[in-house]
Amino acid sequence: MGTAEELRRMVDEDINRLENLLKTSLNEENTESEMQLLYKDLTAKYHSHIQGLGEGLYGYYNATGFYDQVSGELLEHNLRQVCSKLKMFRFNECSTSFSARTGTGVQFSIHTHNHLTVNISFAQARQDIEDMPSLSPNERQKILDKINELERIVHSNDSKEGKWEQAKNIIKWVADKGVDVGIAFLPLLLQIK
Repeated sequence: MGTAEELRRMVDEDINRLENLLKTSLNEENTESEMQLLYKDLTAKYHSHIQGLGEGLYGYYNATGFYDQVSGELLEHNLRQVCSKLKMFRFNECSTSFSARTGTGVQFSIHTHNHLTVNISFAQARQDIEDMPSLSPNERQKILDKINELERIVHSNDSKEGKWEQAKNIIKWVADKGVDVGIAFLPLLLQIK
């Protein structure tokens, strides 16, 4: 059995472990320690293999690559996120292997991944804004509206220069907001191509 097949089998086993544990966690309280162990195992195993594994996880420190211990609903959220990322990793790994075996261009897989990354970035930015407790509902909605406007600009068929011209007002608006809002917008602005 080749390395790619072993990787697929390992990822499938881990996805099954996660799904089974998450099903039982809703019914049993004594699975918290099992969930902790599985979370530590999977983040250690896949951190260097899945780009952005820690993004969107509670207790993850990007600067150090450290996954802090979380519990309760936060742990369950993190495990569901890891499960989704494993499924996407498995899908991308399989589609790349399929492209290589059939002789079709790998460029298709890369294009699909780039498009997916853009969508995840906008979705993640929205989630980051939703999770900011310091924002009033009115402020939160204004920021989400600006994210939606920026997403429309990024996905438009306008030239790069035209997109930047349209984004100027958003950039000026973001400059008046706090650091947290600016940090959420920065990766989105870099999507303008």
